[in-house]
Amino acid sequence: MCLAIYKPAECMPDWGALEEGFQSNDDGAGFAAVADGKVIVSKGHFTFDDFREAYLPYQHLQSAVHFRWATHGKTDVLNCHPFRISDETALIHNGVLSICLLYTSPSPRDRG
Repeated sequence: MCLAIYKPAECMPDWGALEEGFQSNDDGAGFAAVADGKVIVSKGHFTFDDFREAYLPYQHLQSAVHFRWATHGKTDVLNCHPFRISDETALIHNGVLSICLLYTSPSPRDRG
């Protein structure tokens, strides 16, 4: 199963623990961070260095981090979490969702 992490704004990330989590779940990483009432989504990071570089500017914010361990579907950016729902909402999950209610292609803003 994947690794889903919630990080409050007042906590700084433990980079060693994050790297260990990525190494155990290395089929794609992403995060959603809350800034000025909006959710920033960055996903499709397939190396820890790429993930760290993208996450560093947002590490002080409330965020959700997802490290994927693919059990279904391709190992690609489309299957990386989080999934943007709206400007204020993103979704990460651990498991398989068997119903697809909405399909959207990734926008440039979902890459970082």
